[in-house]
Amino acid sequence: LYSSAASDVYKRQDSRGCQTILTRNAVVRLAPLADFTNTTVCLGSATEFTNTTTFPSGTQSNPRYRWIFGQGVSESSLPSPTFLYANPGTYFVRLIATDDRGCIDTVQKEVIVNPLPSATITIDTVCAGEITRFNVISTIGNPIQSYQWDFGDGVSENSRNTSHRYSAGNIYTVNLTLTDINGCINTVQG
Repeated sequence: LYSSAASDVYKRQDSRGCQTILTRNAVVRLAPLADFTNTTVCLGSATEFTNTTTFPSGTQSNPRYRWIFGQGVSESSLPSPTFLYANPGTYFVRLIATDDRGCIDTVQKEVIVNPLPSATITIDTVCAGEITRFNVISTIGNPIQSYQWDFGDGVSENSRNTSHRYSAGNIYTVNLTLTDINGCINTVQG
């Protein structure tokens, strides 16, 4: 990342004592400084990459980029792309920046795609007018921050385990919406 001119000086003296001096300069150009930021997302949302690469003055007229998203063949040449990962996990993303003189810099960073929360639930089968119990048996993913039950009859409740009394016999679609500590949201149907 240095820009400098180094000189090689060659001196030659002939048989008559005359000296010839030859000077040759070597120029070392500044390379770009590749960098980026990205969003941390939940599975199903695209990760946004913001290119923050800096270029030395006079070398950014035609920059080229190559993004490698950590999934083998997935690549992009856009300056600031988005990418939708198929699975949760940690991916190593590489950005290769090339300036218009061919100088290259590479940066690699970890990108996190959080899993969606999920739960195993139990619901009692009872007669109309009796209390139905709704229980979360286990959860999958990051710790759950909130639970939102929708009992399918216009009534909802915010708690992990709860109960509800239906006034009429029917088949009700019950949904439990989970929000984890990363803000990832998923709905489980009972």
